[in-house]
Amino acid sequence: MKKIIVAVIGVVLLTGALYFALRPSSFDKELQNAVDNLEHYHMSGTMEVVEGEDLKTFTIDLAWDKEGEQEFYRVSLYDQGINQEQVILKNTDGVFVLTPSLNQAFKFKGDWPSDSPKPYLYQSMLELLQGEHVSKKIDGGYMVSADVNYVNSPSLVKQEMVFDKELKPRTIKVYNADGFAEITITFNDVDMNPVFDSTYFAVDANLAKNQTEVTSATVDLPLYPVAVYDARLTNTSVAEVGSETRHILEFTGDKSFTVVEVLRNKSKEPTTLAVSGELVDSIDAFGAYDGNCLTFYNNLVEFTVYSDDLSVDEMLQVVSSMQVAVVSQK
Repeated sequence: MKKIIVAVIGVVLLTGALYFALRPSSFDKELQNAVDNLEHYHMSGTMEVVEGEDLKTFTIDLAWDKEGEQEFYRVSLYDQGINQEQVILKNTDGVFVLTPSLNQAFKFKGDWPSDSPKPYLYQSMLELLQGEHVSKKIDGGYMVSADVNYVNSPSLVKQEMVFDKELKPRTIKVYNADGFAEITITFNDVDMNPVFDSTYFAVDANLAKNQTEVTSATVDLPLYPVAVYDARLTNTSVAEVGSETRHILEFTGDKSFTVVEVLRNKSKEPTTLAVSGELVDSIDAFGAYDGNCLTFYNNLVEFTVYSDDLSVDEMLQVVSSMQVAVVSQK
């Protein structure tokens, strides 16, 4: 009899242990709830990006909505250092990058951001949470870390995320292989039930809205890249093409390349241009890649990098490392 009682007690204890071991944790429950109920969101905050010895600070504003199978995105990155904004929109007409300082929108082919995860996008966070990760409960929420692979930002290898109890993001840090945080994102406001008006994701409405916030500036060209991949500046020239002045910088080395810089005039009316190249983007930059060249807009300047030696990521590093010097404002 005693053996039977002991056996029964053992079974009960084992069953109880298995129940507590296998039952979903509070984190798993919140994760499943977040995935099942995600229909839209609006988030805002700040993003700090360390590039070499430079620190760039952005105001970020992110919105996503879904109607049936159609997804809508609006991602705004406002560079506080040069007072300039770029907006990427995805709507029923396609994918657009808006440059309010030029009053122009550039239309791209492709299905951004399905092939371009970003640390600030909530979908990218959820994808990491559903893969291999390490999580722990902290005061008021959870801390989660996971390995990452951002195609156009290969130096980034690990991401650490802090969420509240409902899995709303608080802070994101993305580290390089040396354990240094190259990106720090702080969310000030997260709304998982926003209401968007009918023009929120429209190109013309966004260009018109942002015109009141655009600062006209004069930039002293040429500007020079910091990231040159051991190439030397071997020639500079200026070419007049119509009313445009093009500054040409030629760099020679194991990875040779040429940079062409043009100061563009702001369009009087909102203009949408179709781009033949594909949209490529790093964490804080957007560009159009077409074969052996990458075109990038920053502070009214159009930069184009031509190279048979540089990768797309290296071209992005060249153009994003340009030293922008605003010499006069009005």
